[in-house]
Amino acid sequence: MRAVSGRILKGSGASAMSLVARTFEQLLLVPILLAVWSVDLYGEWLLISAVPIYFAMSDLGFLQAGSNELARRASQEDETSVRVFFREYTSLATVWSSGILGVFIIAVFLLPLHDWFNLSLLSPEQMRIAFVALLSSSMVSMNTNALLAGLRVRKLFHIGLMIRAGGAYLRILATFIQVYFFASGPAEVAIQNLFFAILEYAACALLLKRVDLAPTFWMVSGRSEKLWPLLLIGLEYMLMPLAYSFSMQGMTVATGAILGTAAVAIFGTHRTLTRTATTALQMFVQPLRAEAGLMQRNEDVPALRELLIRLSRVTFWMSLIAAIGLVLFGGAIFRYWTHGRIAFESSVFLLLLLASVLEGIWRIAATVRLGSNKHRPLVWGFAAFSAVGVASAFLLGPHWGLAGMAVAVIIPNLAMCVLTIITTSSLLDFSVGYYLVSIAKPPIFEAKSLLLLIQRKVF
Repeated sequence: MRAVSGRILKGSGASAMSLVARTFEQLLLVPILLAVWSVDLYGEWLLISAVPIYFAMSDLGFLQAGSNELARRASQEDETSVRVFFREYTSLATVWSSGILGVFIIAVFLLPLHDWFNLSLLSPEQMRIAFVALLSSSMVSMNTNALLAGLRVRKLFHIGLMIRAGGAYLRILATFIQVYFFASGPAEVAIQNLFFAILEYAACALLLKRVDLAPTFWMVSGRSEKLWPLLLIGLEYMLMPLAYSFSMQGMTVATGAILGTAAVAIFGTHRTLTRTATTALQMFVQPLRAEAGLMQRNEDVPALRELLIRLSRVTFWMSLIAAIGLVLFGGAIFRYWTHGRIAFESSVFLLLLLASVLEGIWRIAATVRLGSNKHRPLVWGFAAFSAVGVASAFLLGPHWGLAGMAVAVIIPNLAMCVLTIITTSSLLDFSVGYYLVSIAKPPIFEAKSLLLLIQRKVF
């Protein structure tokens, strides 16, 4: 258990760096872009980013399933099995992502996407360049996820997260320079994102080569591994990013269709700020998912149960404290953050804050199933609930405006809290009541344990 705690600590530290980087990227890009771009141009940027962001959140379906299978082999099989599987796994990721990118490049020149997005400030040429560059960077990022699977089994997952954090910091700086000093538009910013995505991939590939687990980009010869079962599992995993796209990008597109591009900027900025209430969650989600894949034996259940409850308690209280802080100071932060150019809607803010806290509760509990290919009830449930959420947006938005859109965000997250806790309790053999009571207790013991562990590592 001490070795697991040590890896969780390293992973959490690296996740914290990555988390801070992503949070800075989400928060700082808003004032950076709004300082030069108009609100309507920023709204158009959000619209053309919706589809590429979905693919950035995706993993081609089978990548998570393959990462879990690779972790299982590392814990139960020999080194040869790990090497062969990783080689073919990374090759298939390259093939799939290249095929998807090719289809979209053809589509962007054949379909009237400019008219579908109802763009007025970006020309069709600028839209195409920005869209293709953003989509390309998403595909590269997905392939980097495959490399993180290799770093996971080499116990270097935290290094991969630090590489991604460094890339995010560089993107922020480069965007600031581009926009402020060269008056760059969406197309130039999108090309810059692609450049840094390639750098992150190259850094992870070089690190894996040093630890004797180099990826394969393209395989000419036949494959010895039967990856089709993982592809079928992956199709179910695809439901998770699809559901996120319903909840995030789908809601963005729905807001634009119902209330206009200016409303997209208002809704997007409110949602971005409220989601910071659960940013600390990311410190633990990825390390816990990585460990869950390595703890799949029956004798590991008690340790995994204890680990989940402790981390759930810590993340719940961290998000609760952050939410209270945003209730008290969110309005002032928002006005300063957006240069006062976007109106603060307190009711929308509070509703989205509630949705963020609910999301934090179910996401930490979901890591056990998502990290061990026992994901089926969660991915199907989230897909269904998110579709209901978007459908309710079209019903509530025309009558309640942005507040109706915010209520539509709450619906799938509340339903997922119920589903995730019930299905996880059956897997790890604890009652729902025990879990709820456990996370409601202040994490005093966990804080003391963390301090002692840090002292041992430092001193």
